[in-house]
This record gives sequence, structure tokens and C-alpha cells, in this order.
Amino acid sequence: MTNGVLLFAFNNNSIDYLKLAKLNAALVRKHLNIPVTLATDMKVNDSLFESVVYVDKSEPTTRVFKYRNNSNDVTSWFNKTRTDAYHLSPYDNTLLLDVDFLIFSNDLKKLFSTNVPFACYDSVHDITDTASFSGDTALNWNSIPMRWATVVYFTKDPIAKNIFSMMERVKLNYEYYAQLFNFNFTPYRNDYALSIALQVLGGFNSDRFHLPGKLSTLSTYDNIEHVNDDGSLVISYQKHHNENKNIGMSSIKGIDLHIMNKPTLLTHYDKLMQYASV
Repeated sequence: MTNGVLLFAFNNNSIDYLKLAKLNAALVRKHLNIPVTLATDMKVNDSLFESVVYVDKSEPTTRVFKYRNNSNDVTSWFNKTRTDAYHLSPYDNTLLLDVDFLIFSNDLKKLFSTNVPFACYDSVHDITDTASFSGDTALNWNSIPMRWATVVYFTKDPIAKNIFSMMERVKLNYEYYAQLFNFNFTPYRNDYALSIALQVLGGFNSDRFHLPGKLSTLSTYDNIEHVNDDGSLVISYQKHHNENKNIGMSSIKGIDLHIMNKPTLLTHYDKLMQYASV
């Protein structure tokens, strides 16, 4: 049985996702010690990746990222190939990660010794306790529960295959499902496609296939201020998103972390890579 990580990376006009994928792969090697396959449209020759699968970029979605001081970044977002993960993965057991989900522990390696065919997070934990994701418990206030595609574990099992197939169906008919489940149909979100797939295939009871705990996350309003030699992060955050002067500070260590502020990751890329390479 082969185990490994699958990453997707498609650059846009704002973010170098390939650099983030390299950082992610280096951290996987350090803490999980399993191979990484990259799915991309770019030519890549890097020993951090066991293999590279070349796929088309797909049609872009326009996404608005909101940062501190009320700054916005309107950019193209190439996120519609994740539904192909089941077929693209060369592994029997796969950990599918967003490239901005960084591994700082070996916790997720335990999944490979289970008999779970599919698992994802069903809730998010705001590390700063500022309720940044209080609106992300459902697709809309009166819709179905929210599930997160940031971290997905799956095996070459018919159950996992059916979930990805249903996600593909949702993607191809996204406007219909947006009306059916009462959410905005732009931009396309893999989280929503996954949430719907698990609801439909579970007979509208999605209380299965959950990773233990919550998805630890920093929002786009949170910045990394410093990376220490031991991999701990000093972060700053707005205690209230409409009060730019009300800034809090915190230190985080040894926690796998979804860092949605990709520019702050790239700012500290060299230091993070230095830690990952030790």
C-alpha cells in the first residue's frame, strides 16, 4: 500500500502557488516523511516532488481576497481541478492538501493506519479567537452544513470515488445547486461542492467522514510577523476587523495550520523553507 500527499498549484497574477507547493512539500517531508505528487500546468523539476502530473489550468474563478487595512485583491483563481484528485493521485492512500495548509506536526500521518475511506474537516477553529469564520458553519444561514476541502484524506475505495464524482457533478451544474441550496454561485468553491456531495450521498445526513478536531486557520486579516528557528510563528491579528489599530499578537508552535493570507506566507518564505530544510 502506497501513501502520499497530493498538491495542486496554478499561479495567477498575484500569488506564486508553485513556491507555496514547494514549501508545503518540504514541510511534509520533514514532519510526515511521505512522498508528494504535484498536479500543475507548469514544468517542474524539483526533488521535493516524487512525481509531477500535468493538468490543464481550467477556467478561472474571480476571487476577492480581503486583507488588513481594508485592502482587497481581485484575482483569477484556478481551483476547478480538485475534483480530479481521485484519478490523478498515484497513491493507494492520499492526503490532499491546499498548498497554504502547512504541516508542523505528524498528527495527520495517523490517518494512514486507519480503515477510513474518506475524511475531511467539518468545522474550523480560528486560532486568534476573533470569530473570523463564524459565518462558515453552513453554505448559507438556512442551508446545509459546511465542510472543508482544505484537507482531505481518501483511499482508492468506491466510496471516495463516488464522493469525487458527485463533486464533479456539482461543479458542472454549480448554478443549479447554488439555487437549490441557497448560496451565491460565484465564486466556485470546492468546499461547497464537497459539502453538497457529502449531503446528497449521505442521504442528507453528513455526520460521517470527519477528521477529528477542527481545521486550525488564520484568516487573510492575520499576518506572520516572525518565524523562529524552531518553526514557531509570531502572528499579529485584528481583534476586530473594522478596527485597524486594535492589533493583537500571539505565538503558535507545532500546529498544522491553514494560513489563508498567502502574501504573508511568501514574505516569510525563505525563513519557513530554512526551518523545513533543517
